[in-house]
Amino acid sequence: MSLRNLLLCTLCVAAASVTVMVSAAAGQSASTVVAVSGTITGRIVDAATGLPLSGTTVAIEPLEAGAFPTRGSGGSAFIQGTRSALTGPGGEYTFRDLPPGAYRLHAQRLGYTPASVEVDLRRSVDTRLSLGLGIKPLALHPLDVEVAPAPPFLRTRSAAAEIQGARAAVEQSRQYDFLTSDVRALTHGDVVEAVTLGETDLFRALQRVPGVSARDDYTAILWTRGALWDQTRIYFDGLPLYNPTHAGWTVAGVNPEAIGVAFFHPGVRSASLGEGAAGVLDLKSRAGGGKERIQGSSELSLVSLRLAADGPIGEGRGGWMFTARRSYLDWLTQALESWTSAEDVHIPYRFTDVVARADLRLGEGWALESSILREWDRVTGDLPELLHGNRARWGNSAGRITLHSPLGPLRARHTAGMSWYSAHVRRELDPAANMAPSPVPSPLPPTAPPMNNTIAYASLGT
Repeated sequence: MSLRNLLLCTLCVAAASVTVMVSAAAGQSASTVVAVSGTITGRIVDAATGLPLSGTTVAIEPLEAGAFPTRGSGGSAFIQGTRSALTGPGGEYTFRDLPPGAYRLHAQRLGYTPASVEVDLRRSVDTRLSLGLGIKPLALHPLDVEVAPAPPFLRTRSAAAEIQGARAAVEQSRQYDFLTSDVRALTHGDVVEAVTLGETDLFRALQRVPGVSARDDYTAILWTRGALWDQTRIYFDGLPLYNPTHAGWTVAGVNPEAIGVAFFHPGVRSASLGEGAAGVLDLKSRAGGGKERIQGSSELSLVSLRLAADGPIGEGRGGWMFTARRSYLDWLTQALESWTSAEDVHIPYRFTDVVARADLRLGEGWALESSILREWDRVTGDLPELLHGNRARWGNSAGRITLHSPLGPLRARHTAGMSWYSAHVRRELDPAANMAPSPVPSPLPPTAPPMNNTIAYASLGT
């Protein structure tokens, strides 16, 4: 063999050796990067029904320390090795890329008994594991939530948006309390926007309701569907009022500042409001104590002076409300008569009404509320050439007390109340008027015994 051929053979053998070594090295590198991991998947179901449980928390942790290598210097292998997941709509869960080893699988869901199971994951093997959870009812402590609804008879005098909000609130209250669709509800915005005579008037505001009118522009009494005033019944907190007007039917006898909600029934009404051939006006007093401190307001109109006050009872235990109104025409004419030395100017007439209410929470669903109304007209003095030493008063009085108590899932209401109308008149003829000749004899004797009339109504119900 020549030297040239010997060199060629040597180079070929060397090249083959290099190729084998590179291939072997490549084979060793490939064997080190092959993933050695597995997957655990399964479903969590209800043990009794077999239905999937979505939203179940599933956690997996290694039983041997070091199954998941610690990353960095901080933390433990257990904390970094634990994984968790939530089951989907079908109750499925999946844990991927798990190194071979022993694991513990936990499943927990509110209302079910937690379950744990151990599983041995082998090299490159997918394992399917499903668990069934048994129902475990939770005993929850009772939680009392008290929400004070916004009074639908809101006192909003300016903002149109607030007035509309009050009307929406009272309409929801009407639909909740009554099945009949012809029930009409009044808000303070309706009272303010109504045509009045000297001051805001509750009865005149009802003339905005279809089918309701007044006899004339000067009276506040209502004619419902053509029926006379005595065919419309007025109720205050479930008690009837008899002719609740002032100053010869020109002013309503109930201060609107004392009303929480007003419902007018021109047709069908509940059995508790059975009286009233033409219609029923159901007035509810408003609860007081909406603030943590005493607050009040006053108003001077062309007819009367009005006062209102609210305040709390205890620390969130309840509240109270008080309103009063009095006409001042007698004061004004008396002052005018004394200042100008004029005669026959004083008008000895006045009207007054007072409304008060108190609410007290007794705890555990028990509550006590009471309200009272007193309105009267009074004439005290002489009417020249007609009456001498005249004394007269007439008006309504009403009061009730209500106890609210729990009755299983329902609430019971026990009410006792009374309403009465009284009139007392004592009159004498003016002696000077009797001495004057008259072609028509006077129907009144020089003196007359006092006249006393009373109408009473008592109510007791549950």
